[in-house]
Amino acid sequence: MSAIFVRPLPFTATETSPLPLGGSVANLNNDKPNMVWRFGLDAPYLIIDLGSTARSYNYVALLGANLRASDTVRIRTGTGTTGTGSFDGTARAAYVGEKDEETTTKAIYPLPATRGERFVRIDLAAPSHPDGFVEFSRLVVGMSVEGEGIELGAEQSFETQSVIATGPGFRNTDVYDSLDAWKVSTPWIKAADWRTTWAPFLRYASRGHGVLFIADETTPATWQNEAIFGFLTNTATGKWDNANLVRFETKLIAYSR
Repeated sequence: MSAIFVRPLPFTATETSPLPLGGSVANLNNDKPNMVWRFGLDAPYLIIDLGSTARSYNYVALLGANLRASDTVRIRTGTGTTGTGSFDGTARAAYVGEKDEETTTKAIYPLPATRGERFVRIDLAAPSHPDGFVEFSRLVVGMSVEGEGIELGAEQSFETQSVIATGPGFRNTDVYDSLDAWKVSTPWIKAADWRTTWAPFLRYASRGHGVLFIADETTPATWQNEAIFGFLTNTATGKWDNANLVRFETKLIAYSR
């Protein structure tokens, strides 16, 4: 059991098909909720460029999607602009397990090995989708930062955004989505790993940037209810339990449902 945090790498789009029905590829590269990239259903795909600087990544995630469990995602990588020729993944279900109507799809894929290719191609298949299109709002391609798991006492909460006004004889509610949140503590981080991996990651995340959080990477069937793409809501703290081990504590709240 490992708790996973993933920082998204920046990217640009090199090719997409069919023509977009709405939004911009740039929407997939920022953390603003509900700004989407929308495709038609005729064999949609997207090829992204991670840039000429060497990058390492082992997770790909399509977040804020309208994909169904029967829809599929295929991920390939390459050194050329076709996005193929290196890692050749098979088509995989958009998700497994249960997802309720209150949440959008989180299509999350750990890769079998760390990749370093510059280009990533993502092919979607959603035949006869009732919406007439597929869409998602955030694309995460990045390298996982892994803890040994979260300690007992972790809290999953649901933060209301609804505005409730009350007074003598009346109650009025402007209903908005609630947002999933986690308060977690991750122990047993080696001091060397804290300095070289965790501290740089947290300097990025503590600026308000979004990160992917998976409470338990061994149980994909729970990810629709437990994984979030969110931001740190308080100070990310590393506490030295002894000279060589650090405990990380923070709270994260999702950007959107």
